[in-house]
Amino acid sequence: MAEDFGEEITTDEYEFDETPVDGEKKDNKIWIIVGGVLVILCCCCAIVAGGLWALWENGDAWFDLASQITNLLL
Repeated sequence: MAEDFGEEITTDEYEFDETPVDGEKKDNKIWIIVGGVLVILCCCCAIVAGGLWALWENGDAWFDLASQITNLLL
């Protein structure tokens, strides 16, 4: 159809290099994944630390461990 109007379409007009764009996107995705994993690990560590602190502070009241050990020793 373009030949009917005397225009010749070359593929040079439509070629472009996608390599840098794909490389940048791949790098960005890796850093997003790494950041997400680090945030999840930090949250898990905070939850475990909070649970351990709660057990340290309230473990005797919750499990009555001190009185059981005292009764075993006497």
